[in-house]
Order: sequence, then structure tokens, then C-alpha cells
Amino acid sequence: MPEVYEHVKIHDKYQFEAKFTYPLDRGRAANEYRVDAYLFLPNNLHLNKRTYSADDFYGDIRKYIRLRTPVVRLARMSDGPDSPLCKLEDAMRRLARQPASPDRILTYENSLKMFCSIMKSALRDGAAALKSNPAAQAVRDYQEQSARLLDGYRRLERIPGFSETDRKCRNLFRLVDEFLSITVNKYRGHLYPALETLSGSRAEREILRREIVHAMQKEIDYRRWRDYPTVPSCNSDNEELIYRENILKKVMASVLFLKSDTRRDGVLITNLVFGIAAGIAMAFATAVTFLSQNLLFQEFSLTFCAILVLAYMGKDRIKELGRSYLYSKIKSRLFDYRTTIRSTLGKEVGICRESFSFVSESGLPPEIVRLRNKDYISELENGLPGEDIMLSREELTLRSRNCREIYSDFNVDGLVHIVRFNVRRLLEKMDNPVKEIYLPDGASGIVRVPGKRVYRIHLIIQSRMNDGKDSFASFRLTLARNGIKRIERLS
Repeated sequence: MPEVYEHVKIHDKYQFEAKFTYPLDRGRAANEYRVDAYLFLPNNLHLNKRTYSADDFYGDIRKYIRLRTPVVRLARMSDGPDSPLCKLEDAMRRLARQPASPDRILTYENSLKMFCSIMKSALRDGAAALKSNPAAQAVRDYQEQSARLLDGYRRLERIPGFSETDRKCRNLFRLVDEFLSITVNKYRGHLYPALETLSGSRAEREILRREIVHAMQKEIDYRRWRDYPTVPSCNSDNEELIYRENILKKVMASVLFLKSDTRRDGVLITNLVFGIAAGIAMAFATAVTFLSQNLLFQEFSLTFCAILVLAYMGKDRIKELGRSYLYSKIKSRLFDYRTTIRSTLGKEVGICRESFSFVSESGLPPEIVRLRNKDYISELENGLPGEDIMLSREELTLRSRNCREIYSDFNVDGLVHIVRFNVRRLLEKMDNPVKEIYLPDGASGIVRVPGKRVYRIHLIIQSRMNDGKDSFASFRLTLARNGIKRIERLS
């Protein structure tokens, strides 16, 4: 059975990103997922339920939900009538025959963006595989496949009638061409250092290096010839290239992103509980008033007035205490927000519920406690100053058929949920990032050297798909006052 896949990485100096991939079990009409994320904070950071609210947490995170990019190997991108390149060619030929058709324009734009997204993923995956296990022939195959695919894409611009289509359609084709040129060179650059570990002679490695450099220069010359404003230079800050690459990446990926409508969850149940508390308080006040008037006092008096005041004071306190007590009993079963996930056409594909709270160590599942206290130093860190534990819960329900029908021509087999967390609030109470250490030095006595002051935060993720078993992943985040230093996945 497929499982939820999680990946945690540094996004920038002050944000880390958790990416969850939810696969679709095609044998089910609906797939259900649950993800619980526990963040263990040192007590001296002073982030707890009194200083950090749920609204603070939701203000510090950004979420994106999109379809999982269909997986196609680079060698298969143009192989056969069902390949992404052939599907794009078909959409372009149909557009050339009816250039004013809104449906054909939309199909063309979606096919173009989908092709771009799939090719970007294929380039990334191919380069990653070569970096971990480089081989001379495999590197040459990757180079040849990338170049052949670029040529195949660029030939589509000469389809009869395409030059007569709307200017926006032709401009979008050029923008994709520009973005693919940038992307191919980026992953060639990633691959270049890996040639150091390539088996074989030094001369063969040098030949491969020259081939990669020549291919990159050829793409740069092509961009200059097409008058694209993304020609890099060693004597420039290359601001335009970075800016356009970022914009184009978002535009091309937009075909995979889904719409979402978020609102408060559990409003009806919460108001019902508060109504019950108010009813109990009112019953108390009414009972005291009735008994006082009928059994103790037959006429209005100062004592009777005082009893009424006390009864309504008690009513007010009973109402508030009742609300707090009843809400505490049901809060663990409620969620803060409910998000309806829809396709670009407005069709509902799933529902996501999420909540945030602080929990005590005594309320943790045994598996989480064992993962947190995996070594003795962790037990000391956990036990002496204490920890504040954040819990973020998420439950997601996906309708398999509706997900697959969004882009029926492509193999959409899951959703990706990206969560970015800003750690700036965690850094406010930290000490200076550098402290001095005194060391003996044979020549000059004692010298002062800098030492880094860091804080370690543990993140444990518990996930489950449908009725399967729980899976766990443990991460250690190293932070200093000047930002995130590293993230490690613990075995």
C-alpha cells in the first residue's frame, strides 16, 4: 500500500519547508490521510500556550496545495503518441486549425504548462540520479536526451498555422522556451561538480566537463540570438535572470495548483457547547430565584435582592467555567479550520481539516516519546529545562475519481501539500550566535576563538493513509539567532 511521503528542507534563512506527498489509492472512492507534526521547543525560547496562540501559528505558516507532477523519465518525454511532447503537438495542431476557439486555447495553455512542469521534473530527477551514481555513458545520455527534447520542442513553433494564432499564445510558447533553456543549464551546472567522483580516467572526466561547458554556452548563445533578457554574465548581478526564472517557474507550475476555500471549523458544535453552558448557568439562577421567592421570602426585601445579585454572579461564573470545561473536553476532537480543495473549474476534489495546540509530554503517544528520547543527551535536554511541545494536526480526504479527471490525459496520481514555517518568533529569545572560547596556545599563552551558540529543535511527523499503519519520521533543526543552520533527518 502506498504511504504518505514527507520531505523537510531549508527554504531560506528564516523558513523551513515540509512537503507532504499524498498518493492516490485508485481502488478507493475516497482516500483519507492523517498527519500529526510535533515540534519540541526548548523551554528557554519562551514559546508556550500563554505567549504563542493558534492565530500566531497560522500567521507564521504558508500553505500550497497542488497536484503531483506526473512522473515521466527524460528518455520517455517524446516517446510515443502518449508522451507529453506528442500531446503538446496535438494541442498545438488543433489550435492552429481553430485559433479563435477558447476551448482550444485553454487546452493549448494547459498542455504547454504541463509539458514544461513534467520536463522540469524529469531534468531534476535525472540530474539527481547521476549526482549520486555518475557514469560517463549515463552523463552523455542525459546530455543527448536534454538537447534532443529541446530541439523537438522548438520545432513545434513551425507547425503550419501556429504563427497565425493569438499573440499571447505565441508569447507563451517563447516564455516556455526561455524557461526550459534556463532550467536545462541549471541542472547541467548541478551535474558538473559530480564529475569529480566519476569512475574512469582523468582525461575522460575532462572531456565530459568540456562537453557540459560547450552545451551550456550553446544555450546561452541561443538565448542571446532569440533576444531573451536572461543571458547571464560574470560582470553582472544577473538580477533579471533570477527574477524571470522565479516568475516563469510559478506561471508554469500554476497548471498544477488547486483552489482552496478556508473557513473556521466546528462552529456549530462550539456554539452548541457554549449554549449548554449558558443553559446550565441560567437554570442555576432561575432555581435560586424560585426557591428564594417561594420558600424563604414572601415579599421583596433587601436580603432577597442580595440573593438575586449573588445568584446572577454565580450564573455568570458557572457559564464561563462551564464553557471552559466543556470546550476543553471536546477541543481535541475539533479542528480550527476546514479547507475545501477545488479544481480550476470549481469541482471539489477534497477536504482538509487542521488544528494547532500545545500538548504536555504525558499526553504524547509512546512511539513519539521513544523517538524524542532516542539518546541520553536528548533525555537530559528534554528533562532538565523542560520543553514546550507544539502539535499541528491535519486530516485530508481526497476523492480519487475527481483528482484523476482534472487532467485525464495525464497520469495524476496524488496531491502535494507544501507547508512553509517562519521561525523568526523562535529566534527572538535566543542568545548571541557567537561566544568566545579560551584556548591555550603554545606560542602566546591563551587565545580567544569564536564558538557558535545554537539551539536544537526536534520535529517528529506521524502519518497514516486510510487504514494502514502509522509511519514516523524524525528531524533535527539547528537554529541560531541569525537563522536556520541545517536540518538533519534522523535514522
